[in-house]
Amino acid sequence: MRCYSAHAVLVAAFGFVAGGCGLVAGLGAPKVLEDPGAEGVDDGGGSTQAVRIAVGQTHACAIVQVGPGSPENGTVRCWGSNGEGELGTDPTALALSLEPRPVDTGDASTTTATGLALGAESSCAITTDGYLQCWGDVPGESTTGVHREDGEGARPYEATTMYIGTVPLVSVTTASVGLTGGCAIADSHLVCWGDTEYAPGSAVDAGLGGLDGGVVIGDDTFTSAAVGTSHVCAIATRSGVTDVECWGGNEYGQTGVSEDENPGTVTRPTPVGLATLGEGIRQVAVGGDESCALLANGAVYCWGRNNRGQVGNPAAGSSTSVAMQVVFPAGEGIGTPQELAVAESHVCTVTDATTVWCWGDNSAGQLGTGSTSPPFSVTPTQVQKRVGSLPTIQGVTHIAAGGETSCAIRVNDARVWCWGANDSGQVGQAPSRAVAYATPVAW
Repeated sequence: MRCYSAHAVLVAAFGFVAGGCGLVAGLGAPKVLEDPGAEGVDDGGGSTQAVRIAVGQTHACAIVQVGPGSPENGTVRCWGSNGEGELGTDPTALALSLEPRPVDTGDASTTTATGLALGAESSCAITTDGYLQCWGDVPGESTTGVHREDGEGARPYEATTMYIGTVPLVSVTTASVGLTGGCAIADSHLVCWGDTEYAPGSAVDAGLGGLDGGVVIGDDTFTSAAVGTSHVCAIATRSGVTDVECWGGNEYGQTGVSEDENPGTVTRPTPVGLATLGEGIRQVAVGGDESCALLANGAVYCWGRNNRGQVGNPAAGSSTSVAMQVVFPAGEGIGTPQELAVAESHVCTVTDATTVWCWGDNSAGQLGTGSTSPPFSVTPTQVQKRVGSLPTIQGVTHIAAGGETSCAIRVNDARVWCWGANDSGQVGQAPSRAVAYATPVAW
């Protein structure tokens, strides 16, 4: 069943759907689970609880907590597409999974994770002892000296440690994987790998105590980095001033440099200019060709490609290299943004009111409004769900996005909630083009 009705009107200012069709592209009957509400406790997933999530192009992963003393605490489970082993299991035996599956860690069976970074067909986890382990088709591997451990008998779908030359990548605090490469922060140094034509490989830090090769990036101190299709943005401190710095592909001004001035590749980290606002920078996040930052006061600024309104610029279709503040609809109870998740062409935020608001592309239900009409929105709209009596998803503590899909964790709820593109079951439903509302992924 596909909805073409012109009466499926979205009231963007409030995030509600007036009439229309909330189930798109022949999804069949969704899973119906009792909703615990914003503060209730759900036992449907047993004792398993997601504590951190990440979303790739067509798959998602979560770090789980099972119970006191459980050997599964801190382990990773993944679902969705497994074409290259990105779920951590043999792709010849499993093409996709609607349910989260444990990652094959090979000989490293005791490894537990504190963070995740997912690419198009790969997954990475930061371990409790500071190593970066990856599985699947890791983009840009070996092109700049960064590679997985050549363990005897190791298979691509097993989680294995990343190396620079002959030295393991250690003391990692954050990591991000994009289309052509990835970056990690280790002891405030930025280590990147991948396609040197674009962002990652042009900025590999050699300052990690004897690690092989690379280029030192001035005197910058980095605290986080986010990798997009062809560019990177990072929170960096230079000469005592903290700003967002970007480099790489700049066709749409996604580095904060005018595309008229430099339509090609920005080769060095360049300040965007958010430091002049004097508010402090809490988070930087990038998607396909857009970039966003969350300031300490809760303001959200975006720049870059805006063909689907993902910058939040009313002039949708007009890309911009100037960081523009996203304007939220007026009204009480919206709250202040606390976390950003930026994907291919849409952006979501969770506020201190524990609700989720998204803007940009909606062709695959990325806005979670219950419909794919209108096809995009420059105004943040509230994510809805179709389980229980509450019209919107509430009690949200953490969000993630990738490709055309988003996921969220709720307080005291064992399930992960996802919405958007579901081509490979990454929303946890039978494969379809779109799930236009938040729906639970059961353990």
